[in-house]
Amino acid sequence: FPVTIPKMLVTDTNSFARPHFLIEDFSFCTQLVAPTELEKQSSHQNASLSGNLYCYAPQLSQTLLNLKYSRKTATSIAGLYDMNLVSNYCSASDFKSQLKSACVVQVFSHGEGDKGIWFSDRLLSPAEIRTMKVNAALISLTTCESHNGELIHNEGVRGMVEAFSRAGAKRIIACLS
Repeated sequence: FPVTIPKMLVTDTNSFARPHFLIEDFSFCTQLVAPTELEKQSSHQNASLSGNLYCYAPQLSQTLLNLKYSRKTATSIAGLYDMNLVSNYCSASDFKSQLKSACVVQVFSHGEGDKGIWFSDRLLSPAEIRTMKVNAALISLTTCESHNGELIHNEGVRGMVEAFSRAGAKRIIACLS
């Protein structure tokens, strides 16, 4: 992983200099990235992109809170980007089999940090994802705590983001809360 070393805070103890904040070293963009990433794909992938864009908002069991607004958002995004919308029953096995050929994946569901992401039948664990071969250019996880995980000394955070990264996903967007 590339490492960015921020500017060090140098303050004269005899003055009231304005402190340097780490956030000043970064810039943020609020535009959707999926079309840009798709345009950057190789010509052989561009020919096969049709059908390889997936937006998941699986119907969940009655014990989990209904995500009706997430499902509406998923429907809008899928229509806007001509994505395959999976908004009814979607098992973890169905997701895993479709993930193998997906270029862009957007998931709206419940998440439980480093335990996994909920699908219609069960929780999909990071351990299952790690064993897969994923070629997706972008995976966006709109699930609670999808960026959370166990902090491993000298390795970083071990959870869903790390699992998708190890499986081969090029870029991953995840939620902290």
